[in-house]
Amino acid sequence: MNTFLEGLIMKGRKPGISRFRRAFLVAATAIGLTTGSVGIDNLPKDPVTDTHITFQTGSADQYGYNISPIDQMWKHTLVMKSDAQRDLDLLAAAQDGDSWRIRALAEHGINTEVAGARALAAGAGAGHADVVDALLKAGVKADAHVNAALVAAAKNNHAAIALTLLENGALASARGSDALISAAENGNDALARALIARGADANAQDGMALQAAIQGGHADVADTLLSATRTVAVSIPVAPDYSIWTGAQPFDQHISPNRFGPPPFFSPIDDPFNMNFTLAERPVIDVNANNGQALYDAVYKNDIDMARVLMKHGADANAKDGAIKQLANESRNTAMVNLLNGNTPAAPSFTPPGI
Repeated sequence: MNTFLEGLIMKGRKPGISRFRRAFLVAATAIGLTTGSVGIDNLPKDPVTDTHITFQTGSADQYGYNISPIDQMWKHTLVMKSDAQRDLDLLAAAQDGDSWRIRALAEHGINTEVAGARALAAGAGAGHADVVDALLKAGVKADAHVNAALVAAAKNNHAAIALTLLENGALASARGSDALISAAENGNDALARALIARGADANAQDGMALQAAIQGGHADVADTLLSATRTVAVSIPVAPDYSIWTGAQPFDQHISPNRFGPPPFFSPIDDPFNMNFTLAERPVIDVNANNGQALYDAVYKNDIDMARVLMKHGADANAKDGAIKQLANESRNTAMVNLLNGNTPAAPSFTPPGI
């Protein structure tokens, strides 16, 4: 190794070729800025408002869009950058909401599995709908990185972006239905409805979404969550029909074989204790779970609108051994007391268990 390279390594500097390239880029950018000229590019800066223009250059026409010298120079230097550098540019563009650079990078090819997925989550979380659209068109999957983009959009209450991701294949139930919990925290009822309709579990993570709605005072979201149902198979016992045992010998000659006792042999199809099944809709959330904790929390927060919603869905005001009513009495909220005393549901009738 020659002395010059050894000196560079000892001082922790980059090889000379990197320094020369950096110097070239700085000089080229400076020249572009000082000229003040506007370049022509095949990509519009804003696909919605930019119009295709024609430039006369000598005897030939050029077609394209007005692009600033800085962006033109940046695009020209992409071929000189490594994949890692372009990945960093992609993430920065997504965070900044620069869909033009996203599309320019896509022309060179992007790593849709890793860098593209991170950029999609960054753009969705920041609320840049145009960035999300550009990345989806570039081939980044909406459910990449375990639906990180959907979760980020819902967490930051960007409902339109979340819906776009759902329409392009994001899974509403991913990560324990985190997106639904975020929608409940933000009080976004429209997004909560859309997520439930696409498969999010209203009772995921031990009812975190309902807890979030109650803590945030979002009665409309709580109503949506409690209205979510699932289809279950319900068993219905069939009354025994002993008339099928016409050929049996009674245990007692004085007792009719059509009334008591099974015959010695019968086929399974003739089983008098056969169970029939029917499909029924059942609430996903048990409003009285944890001994009525949901209603207790609503009364504790003195949130009568929330209490009305919970009572509408069958919350028991007598749960917790009367502690809910006692709490209302102590708060001296007459409307709450009247609500709890006047709408306590009767004891539920027996329904066959679902399986």
